[in-house]
Amino acid sequence: VAVTGSLGKTTITRLLAQLLSSYKSQAGHGTCRVLMGGNVGIGMLDLIQHQDAGDIGVLELSSFQLEMNKKFAPDIAIWTNWYPNHLDWHGTAEDYFKAKSTLLLFQHEYQNAVLSIDLFKGEAADWINALLPQVKSTLNLCFVKKPTSTDLACINCEKFWAFYFDEQSFFVKAQVVNKQIQKQEQLCKIDRLPDITFMQNWVQIFTTVYLLKFDISLLGSFLTQTPLVLDDHHHRLERCASINGVDFYNDSKST
Repeated sequence: VAVTGSLGKTTITRLLAQLLSSYKSQAGHGTCRVLMGGNVGIGMLDLIQHQDAGDIGVLELSSFQLEMNKKFAPDIAIWTNWYPNHLDWHGTAEDYFKAKSTLLLFQHEYQNAVLSIDLFKGEAADWINALLPQVKSTLNLCFVKKPTSTDLACINCEKFWAFYFDEQSFFVKAQVVNKQIQKQEQLCKIDRLPDITFMQNWVQIFTTVYLLKFDISLLGSFLTQTPLVLDDHHHRLERCASINGVDFYNDSKST
């Protein structure tokens, strides 16, 4: 599983790794050894020597790594969002987008792309729609709530799967064909989500757990009973000192 995006990729990587490593055993389906690396945890290349000790690898990948990608194709590619960033290196917003897009370009038809609907809004919308005809993997789009006809109209894809939370707090999978929802399936009941990240991130996490063929019927109750922890990320609003009544913060992530 590989995660990229302008914002939120560290959070999703950490939460997903925690969830996968503990949920399967709690649900009575054995253990799941998860290796987390890339931009967080073990360095991407250092992870190679540990790979035989894991069942699933969860990688956080930046545009700097993906720009060099010539063939890497994760079984599940998660793209959280896109905002202009790192233009001092990439030069243009479009080149930055192209670097991110290599996460999808080499996937095969039996692999999955998990994309946020946020990618289809704003400056990246035309680029992502131009990219979709080149993507061979199964397209899974994540919405916070049931997509509207306006949401579906902006997606240049004849057939894909949509995942979202409905009004009854169920996590739902729906098939979309020709910009119309054809059928819906309630996958699990979610009464309350831990208040540690955004709803959009949770949809992508739930979608990934489902695509990994975990039984997610108990996921809602699991999350109410099992605390997931996000460690403080250094350099992200990290308080350094208070001097003469002035608070100083290291905020290198203030994109």
